[in-house]
Amino acid sequence: MSNDSPYYTTKQAAKILGVAVRSVQLWVDAGKLTAWKTPGGHRRLDRDSVERLQRLRSSGSVNGEMLKVLVIDQDRHLLEDYQRGMESWGLPLELRLAWDGFNGLLLAGEWKPDVIITELSMSGLSGLRLAETLMQWVMALSGFDDDPEHCNEKILEAIQMTWLDERD
Repeated sequence: MSNDSPYYTTKQAAKILGVAVRSVQLWVDAGKLTAWKTPGGHRRLDRDSVERLQRLRSSGSVNGEMLKVLVIDQDRHLLEDYQRGMESWGLPLELRLAWDGFNGLLLAGEWKPDVIITELSMSGLSGLRLAETLMQWVMALSGFDDDPEHCNEKILEAIQMTWLDERD
């Protein structure tokens, strides 16, 4: 394929964007990149679409905005570790931290994050209750010493209660 081709392969786009091929596939599926499939099932990505996303990523944003991430954990040392780790990724993230469920809930209401990452077993307002209250996408972390099946049951109960509340 020549450099002046109007399209890229998924592998070429991944190399240009500095991500895995799977990330490119997911971005196509989510509509962030314009593409079509060949009769053989291979994706071909519109060159302008890939280059536009590359410019946005290099400017520190995706879709023209930083991804707003809220991390909630009562262990301040873990919060600092999460912050150092996420900042080292070099991704366009705007990160906020909350040291308990109550402050996390207040911050989520004021700031409207795109993603919330929370510890499940905090004292006071737990991550499960927080997820039920916010009724939005929440990534859960757990230091439960319980068996994983018990943790899964608690998470599914919270999801089911939220779903049932939405239907009423």
